[in-house]
Amino acid sequence: HMKKLHNWIIKKSLFTIWLLFFAFAVVVALLLQLFVLPVLLPGLHAGNGLLLGGDWVGFHLIAVELSEKIHTQGWSAWELRPYGHSAAGLAGVVYAISWPEPYMFIPVNAALHATAGILLMRITRFFTDDVLVTFYAALPFVLYPSAMAWYAQINKDGFYFMGAFLALYGWIVLAHLPTWKSGWKQVLTGVVWIFLGIAVMGLVRTYSFQLMQAIGYIF
Repeated sequence: HMKKLHNWIIKKSLFTIWLLFFAFAVVVALLLQLFVLPVLLPGLHAGNGLLLGGDWVGFHLIAVELSEKIHTQGWSAWELRPYGHSAAGLAGVVYAISWPEPYMFIPVNAALHATAGILLMRITRFFTDDVLVTFYAALPFVLYPSAMAWYAQINKDGFYFMGAFLALYGWIVLAHLPTWKSGWKQVLTGVVWIFLGIAVMGLVRTYSFQLMQAIGYIF
């Protein structure tokens, strides 16, 4: 069975593996929100599928308030950082175009988590040509139980980690000697990944701009 699994992984594209990571995050998040917390662990349930005691409870309430403003005042009422929290601002958009439940934000979080997993595979690929090694290198991050805090709740970490991996990937591309032998397009690609990664990180935590600038000098 393991041999069949290995052959399947080797033959599949990164997009197919991304879908696998995405589906895993969606299923786990739905189970946590709709069954585990309300049914199995009601003492830890803050309502709406959210874990008691986390920032996500406040983010959800802010997002609900923002979606109601959008419905009554139009999209001009939307703001990226209501009360200083961009995660709530983005959730407010999802709530406004669907309905105000945290499970509606799961696809966004799952996409971020799956993308971060694929980026780890791409980073590992610089050190090995074995696709299986890159797959298994990403699994601890993708399957890590504590990761549910950012893909099964409303949180900033999914954006932050994906952005950090994207910037790291860009820096490794620039540190890779063949990049400079391949022409300016490859170099520009690395730079674009870095700036895109920093932008995603800064979207949820503005101090990331200063942090990544310092790390950039090191690179």
